[in-house]
Amino acid sequence: MTFGQKLKKLRTETKITQKDLADELHVTFQTVSKWESDINEPNFSTLTAIERSNNNSFEGHIYE
Repeated sequence: MTFGQKLKKLRTETKITQKDLADELHVTFQTVSKWESDINEPNFSTLTAIERSNNNSFEGHIYE
């Protein structure tokens, strides 16, 4: 499973929108869409923020 596929799966399972995640990470929803489509990948600091987003519900799942 690619990073984008994992991100989308976790995001949809926690019922948050691309816009909600983008707002929390201070990026645009288009950026989140590109990550989920495997067009781009976030930098390390953003990866860390993703892991901690949504009250830590993604923690430990991104790198599996």
